[in-house]
Amino acid sequence: MAAVSSASDTESRGRNPPERRLLILGGPRSGKTSTANSILGEEAFDAGVETTHSNVGQTQIYGRRVTVVDTPAWAIPRDTEEEEEEEDGDTETDDNDNAGAESESPRMPPPSLDSEGASMGAILCPPGPHAILLVVSVAQPFTDVHRRAAEEQLGALGGGTWRYSMVVFTCVDKLPKGVFIEEHIANTGEALQWLVERCGSRYHAFDNTRKNTEDNTQVPELMEKVEEMITDNQGWYFEVNELILLEEEQARRALEEERMRMEEHARQREQMIGGPPEVGGAL
Repeated sequence: MAAVSSASDTESRGRNPPERRLLILGGPRSGKTSTANSILGEEAFDAGVETTHSNVGQTQIYGRRVTVVDTPAWAIPRDTEEEEEEEDGDTETDDNDNAGAESESPRMPPPSLDSEGASMGAILCPPGPHAILLVVSVAQPFTDVHRRAAEEQLGALGGGTWRYSMVVFTCVDKLPKGVFIEEHIANTGEALQWLVERCGSRYHAFDNTRKNTEDNTQVPELMEKVEEMITDNQGWYFEVNELILLEEEQARRALEEERMRMEEHARQREQMIGGPPEVGGAL
């Protein structure tokens, strides 16, 4: 069972203004990294490559320190029916910055040996995140497969995560003219509606193409919603269970051992292909 702690317990004793810690999760090409950069107000993370390790950035918003943790994309399992539908009607994909470009293709690549889990990202904003932002692109379908992937990602952190979660919709500039995010949620399907409802109907629309404009109020509005959620949670933040952290560390060690084994195997293979060195001259 996950633990929760009060933000006032530790922050009131420090000299720094109260901190807000945001953990950002999302699937491949969700715009997760671009959203993290928009919140930080700078290109702190590389949105043009696949994220394999959690990254931490900090900024000041209204005089308050805000810590943002960007995490690797969560795994989306292959779905036979969904793949058949995609093959029947392929569409072009947009590789602009708003999509985050966290993978070469909208389909999830094979898991990387270097990829980290959500709990590793959570421990990088100690003692725990005040808000878990689930980034979903409106430019991509959100099926029951995606819903289960999101549910598994939060489940990896332990129980009680949903009360700290909020859906952040990206690529809202791709919505048809006159269509608002509320209509998109209502028309997209039960999977997306379930996700929003599971997050207590907390959501925010983000257009990362507007992040450098003077009239951009998206980040302040997002932080206002985060403050409302913190108030609803009576000032508590989410803290990952120590047992889960131990399991995460064991998994990391196992992956590191596997990576070293594969590297050693590759070196031995190269030596065998090269053949033994020649000794002496021809008879």
